[in-house]
Amino acid sequence: MSATTRFDYALHTSIAEVDPAAWNRCAGACPHLQHAFFLALERTGSVGPSLGVVPRYLVLRSPVGEVLACAPAMLKTGTWREYGPEHTWLRKAAAAGWPVWPKLQVGIPLHPVAGPKLLVPPGAPAAQLQAALVNVLHEIAGRLGIMAVNVMQIEAGVAAALEQRGALVSGELRSIWHNPGYASFDEYLATLPSRKRRQALVEGRRFARLSLEVRTLHGHEITPPLVRNFYEGFRRVCARHGSVPWLPEAMFHELVAVMPDAVVIEAAFDGGRFVAGSFGLRDGHTLFRLPWGAMLPLRHLALDLICHRPKAYAIEHGLRRIDAGVAAPHKTCRGYAEEPAFNAHWFLDERLRALAHAVRSRVAMSASPLTT
Repeated sequence: MSATTRFDYALHTSIAEVDPAAWNRCAGACPHLQHAFFLALERTGSVGPSLGVVPRYLVLRSPVGEVLACAPAMLKTGTWREYGPEHTWLRKAAAAGWPVWPKLQVGIPLHPVAGPKLLVPPGAPAAQLQAALVNVLHEIAGRLGIMAVNVMQIEAGVAAALEQRGALVSGELRSIWHNPGYASFDEYLATLPSRKRRQALVEGRRFARLSLEVRTLHGHEITPPLVRNFYEGFRRVCARHGSVPWLPEAMFHELVAVMPDAVVIEAAFDGGRFVAGSFGLRDGHTLFRLPWGAMLPLRHLALDLICHRPKAYAIEHGLRRIDAGVAAPHKTCRGYAEEPAFNAHWFLDERLRALAHAVRSRVAMSASPLTT
């Protein structure tokens, strides 16, 4: 794209208004960025005005209608469902009586999945098109009186470029596991320091004493009753932590129906009775571990399904990476690395900007190359 390249842009209220093939060409392989994933969110009522998350898909097109770039944006109003430092300064500003909504946020609704968000097709001039997307976001924000523009959970290189464009960059740590090409889970265990290897073996024996059958099920093998049981377990896990599910049951049924090749459930059974399960999405490279559900709070079952079994699955299926979500000690001490993901923020309200800078200055980001 040259400096004189012209484009048109549109904010679509539904992903159904965008050609699936054109969107997916920009999105790449990540299942959370696929056209079908966003359509599932809409169809199941997982997003919408009543939830404070209103889709606004930004698409840049050439004068002849070719999709040049796109971004999964949303208008956010009155919702506290945020991640990382954004949650801190949002609450502080609201407590001070300052305006914090509406916001224009680029990211995956309700899913803090790290990776590209300013989407361009292969071979396109990424830096120029991403800059064009940001310019349009700012134009829209100024016209609509939006308080902030955020681009969430992005890579270090993109965050550095956006920082050069005046963004405040924050970050948070995620739990990631890398598979260099282990032939088996036993081979992986042999590479661990003796203390961690012993811990994994002890936890494996404790899980074995539960005498449960674990089945690995992919989309076409997953039945509606299994999804219902998983969701009940998910609801119970949330309740035990004082929260409620952030996705409706219908979303999981829809993902199985429209993205069967991406869905995997590791489910534990006592006889024929469902006990627990871990829901995930995958592409050819990465397993994204999503919510887990358990009928009973069995610690060794949780450690197996959340920490150990995903690694065995990745090794068996030749996946190179597991994205296990926001970093947590129980993951880190079981072999998951803490890796940073970055967020870029612009503020139209000076008080909010000052507050965000003050909060950020107190947040240690030891892993961030952008703040050293």
